[in-house]
Amino acid sequence: MKSDIKVEDSREMKRFLKGQDLAGVLPPALVKLPYLKTVEFIRNCLSGPIPHEWASSTTLERLDISMNNISGAIPSFLGNITTLKNLFMSNNLLSGTVAHELGKLVNLENLILSANYLTGELPVNLTNLIKLKEIRFSSNNFTGRMPDFFRSWKQLNQLEIRASGFEGPIPSSISVLSDLTDLRIGDIVGEGSKFPNLSSMTGMSRLMLRSCNIFGPISSYISNMTQLQILDLSFNQLDGTVPNFDVLKNLTFMYLTNNLLTGAIPDWVKNRDDNYQIDLSYNNFTESPAPPCRETLNVFKSSSGRDNLILHECLNTPCSNDRYSLHINCGGKATIVGNIQYEEDEDSAGAAKFDHGRENWGFSSTGHFWDVNYLEKNIG
Repeated sequence: MKSDIKVEDSREMKRFLKGQDLAGVLPPALVKLPYLKTVEFIRNCLSGPIPHEWASSTTLERLDISMNNISGAIPSFLGNITTLKNLFMSNNLLSGTVAHELGKLVNLENLILSANYLTGELPVNLTNLIKLKEIRFSSNNFTGRMPDFFRSWKQLNQLEIRASGFEGPIPSSISVLSDLTDLRIGDIVGEGSKFPNLSSMTGMSRLMLRSCNIFGPISSYISNMTQLQILDLSFNQLDGTVPNFDVLKNLTFMYLTNNLLTGAIPDWVKNRDDNYQIDLSYNNFTESPAPPCRETLNVFKSSSGRDNLILHECLNTPCSNDRYSLHINCGGKATIVGNIQYEEDEDSAGAAKFDHGRENWGFSSTGHFWDVNYLEKNIG
């Protein structure tokens, strides 16, 4: 198949080849543009492998082929483009192992490989990439323990390793990453661990340690992360009480869902207004006194008592009788199809909401999409 892309002027490429629904393959002739520094083919329909002709580029600094159908292995010849500073290859069909030759890209600052079909272990050569500021390895099929490479990546600002296939625990060397502002680790399997030492990361704005098999108490040093906006520690085995995070005035979203937390729900949580989204559902808090009911505080099944007084306090109307079936028009108005009456469901839900405004059913919602601004920047 020939490429549908015409290579004419490198100054036009960034402007016109982004989100254009382009079909075909990546153009091998790009290397004929001697001053080309930036290539962005993000959000198109390009397929096939990365052309080997690109290996001869001596000027390319930014390559973004995210959100296409690029397939095959990550080619070893990419390691020859030593001028690269930014390499974005997420949301494609790339498979196989990560080429160890990528370790030759010593000027690399961003390495984004999320949402592919990559396997195996990460090559130790990646420790040569000491200028890295952002790494995203999420949604792949890697094997083995999470690599203990963090001592080589001390300049990292953003690290994302979610549903990557790696096993725990989180390496203790992560504590050296004092410049991190965005850390997202989630859905790791295998051995559990206590809460990792992140005390040096006082500039953190987004922290996710979700489903990481972490046990024990929540570390109180989080209160020193005064820039923290999002905290997600859900789906772990954390116990003890919730620390006092009242000093974190920028903390807009906090998810402690599905843990083993006990004690009373803190006053600072109860007293936060509707601008703060807090989910404490599925824990073992004491039942009384119950927090005030509001749409941005989810306390569904948050107490250990059989009668769950916190839940009853926030029910608008308890279930009138036992029901074994119901019909809901999810996202739409009430309607009748055949002889079946479907109840309306036009509630927009929320990041931390429990709603039981109907006679016989309700819902508990948790979470929000973190990367809206990132997508607007790269797609809009």
